Amino acid sequence: MSLSFSRFNFLSSLLAGTATVAALVVTQSAVIAAKSPQKIAQMAIPMTVQINPQKGGGGSGVIIKKQGNSYDVLTSIHVVDKRLGLSIRTHDGKTYPPTNIQKLGTTESSDLAIVTFSSPVTYPVAKLANSDQAVIGSQVFVFGYPALDGKSNAARDFEFSPGFVTSRPSKGAPKGFEPYTMRYNAVTKGGMSGGPVFDVDGRVVGIHGFGGQEAEAGGGSPQKTGFNAAVPIKTYETLRQVAQRVPNVEVDNTPSTDKPSERLTNPKSAADFVAKGGVEHEQGDKSQAINAYTQAINLDPNYADAYYQRANARYDQGDKQGALEDYTQAISRNPDYANAYFQRGVIRFNQGDKQGAVADLDRYISLFPDDVDAYYNRGVIRRNLQDAQGTFEDFDKLVSLAPNDARAYYNRGLARAGLQDRQGTLEDFNQAISLNPNWIVAYNTRALHRRRMGDREGAIADLTEVLRLEPKNAVAYFNRGLIRRDLGERQEAIADLQSAADLFQQKSDTSNYQKALEKIQSIQASLNVPAIEPLPAVESDEPALDNSGSQLPAVDSDEPIFDAPATETEPADDSGW
Repeated sequence: MSLSFSRFNFLSSLLAGTATVAALVVTQSAVIAAKSPQKIAQMAIPMTVQINPQKGGGGSGVIIKKQGNSYDVLTSIHVVDKRLGLSIRTHDGKTYPPTNIQKLGTTESSDLAIVTFSSPVTYPVAKLANSDQAVIGSQVFVFGYPALDGKSNAARDFEFSPGFVTSRPSKGAPKGFEPYTMRYNAVTKGGMSGGPVFDVDGRVVGIHGFGGQEAEAGGGSPQKTGFNAAVPIKTYETLRQVAQRVPNVEVDNTPSTDKPSERLTNPKSAADFVAKGGVEHEQGDKSQAINAYTQAINLDPNYADAYYQRANARYDQGDKQGALEDYTQAISRNPDYANAYFQRGVIRFNQGDKQGAVADLDRYISLFPDDVDAYYNRGVIRRNLQDAQGTFEDFDKLVSLAPNDARAYYNRGLARAGLQDRQGTLEDFNQAISLNPNWIVAYNTRALHRRRMGDREGAIADLTEVLRLEPKNAVAYFNRGLIRRDLGERQEAIADLQSAADLFQQKSDTSNYQKALEKIQSIQASLNVPAIEPLPAVESDEPALDNSGSQLPAVDSDEPIFDAPATETEPADDSGW
């Protein structure tokens, strides 16, 4: 399963300055006061850092301790894991090499890490808070450095995304992401992983790092849930108490000044209603969520995020047209609302407006030129439009962004097939299979491509591997039987086609059962052996169906098998950061 990290929101006009402020010092007995979003953003700027690799994207982190000239930065393991040439960039543009990188467990147990750097410059230190106080309905602010407008690594600008806690599960999901137990509707983006999540008092209650996804019904492509998540500071506090070498940082237990219960039970402002809608949406009450978002819009007709969140709820409820209209309203109020372009593009594609979908993804990619899912989706749409060159360009870019993703090579191979680049197609299928040696679809597709290149033995080897992985794959028997027929191996061909027929019959697939028998009849006739039963004539080598019910091209066809996406796909975040 492809997992993703983060998405974004905009408060750029609100946050024009980058002035350094002194460290916030709060004692256990201090009386604290809620701070304005502007003040929290100003505090966040000098204590949040970029973590940049030598190549590729980057993540974020927050300074939590200073000892002499040594600074400890709390971030996510997946931000620093297996990244070459890491550097720390502070808000004043200075760059420092890490003097130490310490993983606090694993991504599955904590997804927290400490990166240490040394500097004679004085930087403020964040105050950590008791994250148990960040209950459902609490307001939070996610801060970090996303890859916006084509900027990467040191060129990235900060973003500040407000939201509300929508749930506090005892264990995060999906499997492997159990530490992410603070979920919120703050919209974030790749590059913000490892960044701080602040409460209304300007204290860090979590480390952001996960963009929520869930599989569509029926096993389709991952669907963006609209909710993101953080590892609570409580996890760090537990590690600090039980593990050695974890920096000893005081956690402020002063009660929060936020009033989430009042916000949810007696909402008054547009923001309150958005918070209420987010909680109801995640709890599954889409109708009540839509009502709450509508009340927010009534109070503030220019609230772009209220339209966006209502669109998500309408989409989940099955009202695709209403969702499209709300995404359009969000865009009209915020022309840079990238997520709304992405979501609207998905709906336009599913409604048959492929050119409109491409236009929306063009705009999204102009804002986020390194988003792997944007190129994947646009490539699929361009393939539907029979734009062979555009399809190749999108999947070629996908390969450069995700060089270890088998899906990227496989789809580039399909694009190269459309350009009649047979050798390049084979090389991409080879690479896809080397990265995912159990990918049945890739073996099936490479088998047909090898046959078209005249390598029938290679094609048989691929189909034999399919049958090793899935012994009841009727399509593999059917296609291997036809190739063996072409090689003159008639008895072996009959055996394969009979196996295919038996499997189709077991699945009550009468049409393909009859096609398999017709092939057997044809081969037996060539052997001067009576046919096993008379069958009506079949006009051509029509394809069998795979186990999912999607039609595969005939082995004699010049067209490759497409690993087609689900009828409707929901955008996902880019992976890793």
